[in-house]
Amino acid sequence: MTRYSKFILTILAVLIVSFSFSQKPVVYFFSEVGLTLYIPPEFKVLDAEKNDALNKKGQKLMEESNHVSLDASQLKTLIAASKTNLDYFNVTIRPYDVKTEGSYLKASKEVNNMLYHTFHEKLPNAKIDTITNKKNIGGLEFTEFHMKIPVNEKMTLNMFALAKYYKGYDFGITYMYVDDVTKNQIQSIIQSCKFTK
Repeated sequence: MTRYSKFILTILAVLIVSFSFSQKPVVYFFSEVGLTLYIPPEFKVLDAEKNDALNKKGQKLMEESNHVSLDASQLKTLIAASKTNLDYFNVTIRPYDVKTEGSYLKASKEVNNMLYHTFHEKLPNAKIDTITNKKNIGGLEFTEFHMKIPVNEKMTLNMFALAKYYKGYDFGITYMYVDDVTKNQIQSIIQSCKFTK
C-alpha cells in the first residue's frame, strides 16, 4: 500500500465516521411540559420565521373555511420539523383556563371539527375518513384525531392532531405524512417522547 493510498483511506474513514455521527437523532427538551423527544436526521427543524409563516397560513385557511376569527397570539410552538411540504411534525402549547374558556374536551372537539371542515372545503371531492381515539404517549393519555385525506389516486395524506389539557396548557402534537417510511420516522419521534412529572 502506497503512502497516498493510506492517506486516501484515512480521509475516507474520517468522512464515514463524521457522516455517521451527523445522522444521529437530535434530542430536545421542553421544560414547560417536561417533554424530551428525538428528531430523526431526515427531518429539518424549522426556524421561527418559517414556522410563523406556516402557522399564519394555516390560521388563515381555517378562518376562511370556518368563517371565524382565531386568536393565536398565545400559541407557542415548542418544535416544528419537516421532511417535505407534506411530511410535518410539531408540538405546541397555549395557556388554557378551564374557568374562563370552558370544557377543554368540548373546545378540542370544536378545533377538530374546524380542521375537518377546512380540509373538506379545500378538497371538496375528497372522501375524508376521520377516527377519534385515545393514544398513550410517554405515559400520558391524549385524544387523537386522525384524518385520512385522499389527495389523488396515488397519494393519501394522513393528518393527526393529538391534544391534552396538561399543566395549564392546551398541549398539542400534530403531524402528517404521505408514505410509510415517513410514518415510521414520525412514530419513532412519538415513541421517543418521555415526560418528567
